[in-house]
Amino acid sequence: MGKRSPLWEYFYDTKDKHHNNKTHNLAICLACLDHIKSNLENDETRQLVSHSLLHRSSEDELKRQGMYFIFIFICSTIAELVILY
Repeated sequence: MGKRSPLWEYFYDTKDKHHNNKTHNLAICLACLDHIKSNLENDETRQLVSHSLLHRSSEDELKRQGMYFIFIFICSTIAELVILY
């Protein structure tokens, strides 16, 4: 196996295989994940201030929520676009 590309510094390697592919791992852009986590943190802050949330999520919980958002909303939309066109 060759040397790992320096571009991997900008992606989170989930170690999960992409669909039925046996060689390629599913990767998530770190900037996208950070942006979504930041939005989730802002939403939690508003909820804490309004007393509709009792505690803040951990960094791991925010990361999990952000990855879920990327997989469900962004990837499914891309898949639908590919099917439509």
